[in-house]
Amino acid sequence: MASIRKETTTNASPADVWAALRDIGALHSRLVPGFVVDTRLEPGGRIVTFGNGMVVREPIVDINEDTRRLVWSAIGGPLTHYNASAQVFGNPGGGTSVV
Repeated sequence: MASIRKETTTNASPADVWAALRDIGALHSRLVPGFVVDTRLEPGGRIVTFGNGMVVREPIVDINEDTRRLVWSAIGGPLTHYNASAQVFGNPGGGTSVV
């Protein structure tokens, strides 16, 4: 099974980054506008519409406030198996990393 790990950094505070990440119904307006054009909440997850027109149901597996970690999966479109997570870390010199 393939595994992908990507890390990005920002000058925003960990609290602000976590607030945007954990706002699971605002993916299209707070985190990746344009890449995602609509997000609708449903019990246990969200329906995500991507800029290319693909629509995917994303069950939310966990939102962990203590570790600032969001875990989700995806069903629909061309996806046959998909699990993902994002975690927010404060950097010692300031700013934030998202892994």
